[in-house]
Amino acid sequence: MMSLSIRGLALLTLLFCLALAIPAAQAQCEAPIWISVWPSNKTSLIQPRQIFLFTISTTTYSDPVLHAGFEQLGSDIHLYLWSAHDSVPLVVRDKLLDAGTQQLLMQANRPLLTDSTYELRAQRGTEDVFYFFQNGFFGPEKRKATIYRWQVVSAPDTRAPIWTSTPTLLKTVYEENSEGIEHYAAFNHPLQDASDCLVKTTVQHKQSGQQTTSYLISWQNMLLIGWFTCGGNFQLASQADYTVTFTALDANGNRASASSTAIPFRAPKRVTTGWH
Repeated sequence: MMSLSIRGLALLTLLFCLALAIPAAQAQCEAPIWISVWPSNKTSLIQPRQIFLFTISTTTYSDPVLHAGFEQLGSDIHLYLWSAHDSVPLVVRDKLLDAGTQQLLMQANRPLLTDSTYELRAQRGTEDVFYFFQNGFFGPEKRKATIYRWQVVSAPDTRAPIWTSTPTLLKTVYEENSEGIEHYAAFNHPLQDASDCLVKTTVQHKQSGQQTTSYLISWQNMLLIGWFTCGGNFQLASQADYTVTFTALDANGNRASASSTAIPFRAPKRVTTGWH
């Protein structure tokens, strides 16, 4: 059975969810009641042209009002970064829509003021819609706001990420447990950059040509492709042949592809053990 940290990652970041729900997992797994944000509130520093990833899962229980709100991000719902001296809108750079997960990549539409502190705000018309995100209270008057507050670095990351080698397959895993199924392929993550990175990952089924794309974050220096008990980025067929491409996107929006050609791999065999 995988460690709880992977399950927590799958549930709290929801960066891995691009697949159909597994009924057995649905019964015991519950999605967050808010739209998840990258970078998280545990990140203290952001870049002047910081990118943001907003994710919502449709594979486990969630409020339909929340899903309706997600669909309005970047249009009817205005997302922006606010400081005491500045207000900068976020604009849509990419949108990935799937039956399992929806992801929205956004970026500050102009450079943020260095060394300033910004908070994420969301507004629909004259209504503050902080309730779509984790929220808290700030200041002496305990003003309600999202919990996302960051300071802008003084020196921006201007260089593209560097792949020191082509990612290679480390292992494939199929396991069943009382909560669901884990069926994934793990690649190494030979990437260097001055800021945190997302990895835009496209997996293609070789026989059918069907493609699925998701933004990933590394876990223990690995890129995980598949399903992880309560959520996942791709649902792999048993022993099917696939190819995968990786493109790193750092916090300031610089990009680099891992290889000029797609990387082949074979999904692990699905073996029923009696749990499901």
